[in-house]
Amino acid sequence: CNEIISTVGKLSRKKMLRKFILIGDFNLNGVNWASGSSKSSVEREFLNGFAELGLLQCIDVATHNKGNTLDILLTKSKTYIDNLNVIDTERYCISDHFAITFRITQNVNRKPRI
Repeated sequence: CNEIISTVGKLSRKKMLRKFILIGDFNLNGVNWASGSSKSSVEREFLNGFAELGLLQCIDVATHNKGNTLDILLTKSKTYIDNLNVIDTERYCISDHFAITFRITQNVNRKPRI
């Protein structure tokens, strides 16, 4: 847990990374994301580490067929995550996890061609 949080912290503090997004199956099945709590000490370490890094969980619905939110999408600001959907059907993938789709909004400043 500490090694993961340390690595995520190093990545999220890089100046080149203005927008930081971490997504994956963390299997934190005892976490109540609405309250930011868990009975598990390991899960609380993750929650505390994410909070210290200023990371916010964007997914607030179940991502697993047993009703848990196992897949997480963490970011420093929810403003550049758009059209987030958790699709609880096997139409897109055959898995016990649901498909997650989202759009990252980004303005790109391009230098004019000469």
